[in-house]
Amino acid sequence: MLNTAFVGVGWWGTVLAEAVAKFPNRIRISGATSVDTDDLRRFNERFGGVAYSDLDQILSDPNVQAVFIATPHSRHSDQVCAVATSGKHVFVEKPLALTTADARRAAQACQKAGVVLAVGHNRRLMPAALALKSMLAKKELGFVLHAEAHFSVDSAMRYQTDEWRAQRHEVPGGALTSLGIHMIDTLVWLFGPVARVTCLSQRKVLHVDIDDTTCALLEFDCGLTGYLATLFATPLTSQLRVSGTLGSAVAEQDFTRLIKTTSEGEQHVIPLDDSDSVAAEIQAFANSCTKGKPYPVTLQQAVHNVAVVSAMLNSSEAEGAWTEVER
Repeated sequence: MLNTAFVGVGWWGTVLAEAVAKFPNRIRISGATSVDTDDLRRFNERFGGVAYSDLDQILSDPNVQAVFIATPHSRHSDQVCAVATSGKHVFVEKPLALTTADARRAAQACQKAGVVLAVGHNRRLMPAALALKSMLAKKELGFVLHAEAHFSVDSAMRYQTDEWRAQRHEVPGGALTSLGIHMIDTLVWLFGPVARVTCLSQRKVLHVDIDDTTCALLEFDCGLTGYLATLFATPLTSQLRVSGTLGSAVAEQDFTRLIKTTSEGEQHVIPLDDSDSVAAEIQAFANSCTKGKPYPVTLQQAVHNVAVVSAMLNSSEAEGAWTEVER
């Protein structure tokens, strides 16, 4: 049994806890802490456990073996380092950090302590993504030339000026930090590291001071080109299209549907398993902590994802200049 505690129990912290609750014989929620006492009370009433006063109290509890972090983005890297230093495993919601240096520091702290670092990039575990990975491994699309990803929601239209998600320093690039990084991770998982990017990120319609429109071109080490669009003021769109010499494939409806188009123009809907990607990442984390199995997102990939976002932000500040991704 893996004894865990939660730091941050808002919307997504609760989603993660719901996934943990699906494995009652493998993972136990020992307690939680939050700056919001009402959220903490509701969390403890629903999931049980101790109401810890702060992260330090969690880290001093010898019964806690692993910590889930679902806090504002700017706190992630320091909290990961603190958990690692205490000798506990850590699951942190994406992004791992807001700068490449902080991401590398967090990864190195976990590596030095010999603990598991799991970053919540769950899109690569969704049914269409897994099927697309298999399709590419079998070279069903021939020589792959290009990939296009789009992940947008309109949730920022309802943000209040005083909430943390509406602060520019918490979400640089707007949806890029919150949504686009999911697509970046999936692209890196499918095609390898990104060499350079050009990007524009702007605020056009939002009443809060964060960007709502971000688009970028990517060049991968392997020679593949890619495109990413991520917006914070349009209805849900989650789609990834891959184009090759023998056909194309598009994962749509938030990676729950996969359509392959052959070079002859025939379309085939690929049968997919009905799986829960959040539960899958929780199970993978537990397997890493208790059985020593590798977590699907490597430390190198987790750091690289942040480096790609940072390069995009630097490019946008330079009015779209091509910018190399830091290694």
